[in-house]
Amino acid sequence: MRIRSSVCALLALLAAPAAAQTLTVEGVVSPAWVERGGARLPLAVGMRLSDRDRVVTGAGSRLLLRMVEGSAVKLGENATLALDGLTQKQGGDSRRLVTAALDVVQGAFRFTTGIFDSPPAGRDVRIKIRTVNAGIRGTDLWGKSDDKRDLVCLIEGKISVAHPQTGEFTMAEPLSFFVAPRDAKPLPVAPVDPKQLGLWAAETEIEAGRGGGRP
Repeated sequence: MRIRSSVCALLALLAAPAAAQTLTVEGVVSPAWVERGGARLPLAVGMRLSDRDRVVTGAGSRLLLRMVEGSAVKLGENATLALDGLTQKQGGDSRRLVTAALDVVQGAFRFTTGIFDSPPAGRDVRIKIRTVNAGIRGTDLWGKSDDKRDLVCLIEGKISVAHPQTGEFTMAEPLSFFVAPRDAKPLPVAPVDPKQLGLWAAETEIEAGRGGGRP
């Protein structure tokens, strides 16, 4: 009975619904897993992710995911990312519309549009970094959630940002960031020092020579 249950759980993990084609694993530095249907499976390059999946990285891990419309999603170590709303459908302008809701439960995260070659498509992506919601346009952003704060940094492009204490506003100034501490009011949007940005960005990058599948 236990063997049958284990086999069923493994088949559920390997099954790839149509929506899963929206997001695939492009590079990974282990340990990293996908949690689906009560089971956990190590991530590997080429795996397709689907709605309701939770992606988890361990100590020293890095993860690079590829969205079908060409965007890159990166995770640093000890991070958790919950996936929802992964779909491809016909948009109002007859182009494909790719949708996703990405919930950064903890850890460092980066989302960059236009990294991979892909047929033209519209995009409707919402990112949640614990208490901060961001609507994505043509954008490069970095964010992190930990025990002390939630942070989102706009590298380039434009994002709509919402927080319970500030309401919704737009960030359109490159190299700016917004911080929401756990025990204080959110701070005003401020410029980020390029050196600090370099340190943040390193938390989500797969270093050359560390393995991890595709570059």
